[in-house]
Amino acid sequence: MSFDGSDADFLFRADLDRLNFSEIEEGTSFGFLGGSRLHRLSVLPADDCAVTEPYFDYSGGWISVTRPTIPAMLTVDPRAIRLDSLGYLMHRIDREGRRVS
Repeated sequence: MSFDGSDADFLFRADLDRLNFSEIEEGTSFGFLGGSRLHRLSVLPADDCAVTEPYFDYSGGWISVTRPTIPAMLTVDPRAIRLDSLGYLMHRIDREGRRVS
């Protein structure tokens, strides 16, 4: 991974962490694919929330979210990413815990 434009499988935007805790729109870019452009980000479910639709689109080599999302704990620290994750993706829910579209 790279945050400074150097060659890597994932070339993330340098200010990725500035997206934390604000709702971002569908199509917001996290960066773009480098290297072979074959790698994809893994989105793992929390608790009993199944991931049924992709969170990212890779059209034209860009890494873009496919739905309104609230990123949390995004980091540009490669060491932290290797130890834990790039960050977390949340979405709005109603009082009954159902996803708000």
